[in-house]
Amino acid sequence: MSARAAWWLLASLVVLIPAAGAQETPVPPTPVPTATRAAPVPLPEIATRSDELAVYLKQLEERVAPDQQIQSISEELDALDERIRTYRMRTESSIAASPGLAEVDELVTQWEELQRKLTEWGTVLTDRATVLEQEIRGLDDLRAVWRATRDDAQAGGAPPALLDRVKATLTLIQQMRSKVDGYRQTLLVLQDRVVQKAAHCRDAIDQLAAYRRTAVGRLLVRDGEPIWSPQRWTQSWEEMTAPARAQLAGPGFPMLLEYGRRQLPRLPLQIALFVVLLLLWRRAHRLTVSWLAEDSNLARVAAVFEHPVSSALFLTILATPWIYPQVPLIARQALRIAATLPLLRVLDRLVDRPLLPGLFALGVFFILDQIRSVITSVGPLEQLLFLIEVLSAVVVLILLLRSGRIQRLRGALSPRMVTFLDRAARLLIVLLAFSVLAGGLGFMQLARFIAGAVLNSGYYAMLLYAMQRFAQGVWAYLLRTRTARGLRLVQHYRSLLEQRGESALKLIAGVLWVVAVLASIELFAPTRALITDVLTATLTVGSFSISLGDVLAFGLSIWLSFLLSRCIRFVLGEDVYPRVHLARGLPYAFSTILHYVILLLGLLVGLSAAGLQLDRFALLAGAFGVGIGFGLQNVVNNFVSGLILLFERPLQVGDTVDIGSISGEISRIGIRSSTLRTGQGAEVIVPNASLISEPVVNWTLSDRMRRIDVGVAVPYGTDPDKVIATLRSAATTHPLIVESPAPTAVFIGFGDAMLNFELRAWTDRFDQWVTVRSELGVAIMRVFAEAGIHMRLAPTPAAPAAPGKAPS
Repeated sequence: MSARAAWWLLASLVVLIPAAGAQETPVPPTPVPTATRAAPVPLPEIATRSDELAVYLKQLEERVAPDQQIQSISEELDALDERIRTYRMRTESSIAASPGLAEVDELVTQWEELQRKLTEWGTVLTDRATVLEQEIRGLDDLRAVWRATRDDAQAGGAPPALLDRVKATLTLIQQMRSKVDGYRQTLLVLQDRVVQKAAHCRDAIDQLAAYRRTAVGRLLVRDGEPIWSPQRWTQSWEEMTAPARAQLAGPGFPMLLEYGRRQLPRLPLQIALFVVLLLLWRRAHRLTVSWLAEDSNLARVAAVFEHPVSSALFLTILATPWIYPQVPLIARQALRIAATLPLLRVLDRLVDRPLLPGLFALGVFFILDQIRSVITSVGPLEQLLFLIEVLSAVVVLILLLRSGRIQRLRGALSPRMVTFLDRAARLLIVLLAFSVLAGGLGFMQLARFIAGAVLNSGYYAMLLYAMQRFAQGVWAYLLRTRTARGLRLVQHYRSLLEQRGESALKLIAGVLWVVAVLASIELFAPTRALITDVLTATLTVGSFSISLGDVLAFGLSIWLSFLLSRCIRFVLGEDVYPRVHLARGLPYAFSTILHYVILLLGLLVGLSAAGLQLDRFALLAGAFGVGIGFGLQNVVNNFVSGLILLFERPLQVGDTVDIGSISGEISRIGIRSSTLRTGQGAEVIVPNASLISEPVVNWTLSDRMRRIDVGVAVPYGTDPDKVIATLRSAATTHPLIVESPAPTAVFIGFGDAMLNFELRAWTDRFDQWVTVRSELGVAIMRVFAEAGIHMRLAPTPAAPAAPGKAPS
């Protein structure tokens, strides 16, 4: 029942109950049981409720009428009949002609696309039919209410006008119910058609899957005659080319035209992508040429942008699968051919010269293989073309080895890489020669499999190398833009960032190449299944179970958390903290706290990835807490003390402190202990609890000022005012003595045959205060000699040694 109908019933009951208590309602001749009889509308409210109901029914009609989505489904479903029939004809003819696995995959993809669309339509129709069913029930309930109202009005002697209104309302309800029921019947018919077509898709997918299983197992079964067999060439030219003509005139090209018609609105997006890439590549080319004049090491970067048109065209074609969904096999083969030409032109500037002939030959063979795959059902002619193609590839590889082109790469590549390329070329010669032998003997399925794997692996390597160099060039270009040059981390570590980016891109390209090769030889799915089985194999001990995948997930989460923390702290330290004005020590405290927060989150993520439930972890943490409370009190005490030091910051990295008999500079504040570097160069590890519980003298907590006290003694009879003035003049002339507070000289007492004075001066170079005190002493001796004042030996106030300086 809809919400509107339920509201009508509830309002009728609310109104009826007080009305029944206020007056007696005449009992009809044949009473209906209370449990099944609907509550009538009171007579005074019939007119108002009838008018409101008419408005509600009009809104209901607008709401349940078939919308644009249902009409679109109905229209597309009519057009889908011919499409499914075409797909079924192509599937049956392809299976009869023993297609390659690539064509089987393309057919499966097309059927899965149809099945996915039909599933979406079925969901929409089911939801809409459910809504209509609820509305019909609500209309039935309303009709029951107004029938009870009609009977009640007739029994109560209602005026004819009121009875006519009730009858008109019942007629409106019945008409609306008929309309909604008609809409529902239409939806149910559409739903049934969708289910039938989805069943056709499922049957076709199962049929192709069965053929695929048998085709993989028939690689070692001869599926043709030897190339030299006389029976192989008894057919006429018309008979040999008849399957090819049938294939070209078959449903493949009409389907391709239909696909192009449906995807035509996406063409402007691809054109816009090409224009944008072309403009960006041209700008990058101009800038890299200007940079190359200043730095010759940018030649590899400039080579990436040397052909803007070819590069933009190649990248645009490469982005086709993301612009057009489910591209047909014929279109994909045409795109591969179209992408190979600009790819070879781009690689002309990206690879070493000795490898260019091999790459061009690989591109030509790949194009020929794509063309040959279109006429795969020609029979002896296709077999002959295949053998010529593969034999030519063997000849090219042999010439490449005999010419020594690979050995010429020793200056550009490492000896290990040169050795790898030489051995890989020899292995390819063996595989292609075996493919020629298998194809000549009539094992065409096996021959296509081996040769296709070799050609595809080479093409994927060429493609991924170009993509890796493109990404590397773009990364190097971005690091040299005006915005990047303003970053401190780029200014100081640009070469390191380039090296790390290159290593990451090489790793990604290598992984993608392995995946692509495994997929081309039909080993990706078995390999993935094997890895999944190994990772999910569990070791169970009682109620505890763990797997290798859990351990790897936990370790990977911890490693990534360390890596993320390191990167974030690196960026903060290089480019964030120098640009904001923070109190001394606050950046270190923030980075340290952030480091431990990230590690804690990584630990929690790792535990979740390992399958450990957090409630069990809480119990385990409680048990560990009890053990920590008894056995690890000092560790916990130092840990909490470290947090106090980071948040309260009574000590900061770089402060000079005295802890007992140890004096030095704090070089690190850890979570358990801190490190002090003494003036003699020793590093002292101090537990954090000692820094919290014991008295600590911090010479540089609020500022870097340091007072220097120099004591002197003169004989009795010396003018005290002259001594004080001379001491002040010696301090004021020193460049490292600050003006505020001003230097002072004081008389501090009488000694044995001497008067004791002391010079007190301040310097803001705390790390040089020992040197300043020494220079002040020398200056005092000089000015006393010039003033004719004689000096006697006087005790000098003891002072701790400065960091990095030996105590005086």
